[in-house]
Amino acid sequence: MSFNHAIPYYDLPLLPPEKVIEDIAILKKTILAGRALSELEGAITNVPNPAIFIDTINLQEAQGSSAIENIITTQDELFRASLNEYANTSSATMQIIYYKMHIVWH
Repeated sequence: MSFNHAIPYYDLPLLPPEKVIEDIAILKKTILAGRALSELEGAITNVPNPAIFIDTINLQEAQGSSAIENIITTQDELFRASLNEYANTSSATMQIIYYKMHIVWH
């Protein structure tokens, strides 16, 4: 069987959808998400260094992605290493720190 770009792979529908998918339920969820982001933005202004909070999100993503490749470490090790406390840092932790840097820089 050869690939045919005109036929959806695994019967996925073609994009864009033929019908309008904006409905009341989706719009209500969008409004709730917007409110939650506004609350987060307001709360983060009370944090002494908001960059540390944002950095943890990238760190957790890097940890999760690395776990798929069987590179395992603890969040405690990651936070210590991200604060430049590299003494006694495992190679797995350093690999995740390098991966996180790659995510942020690209």
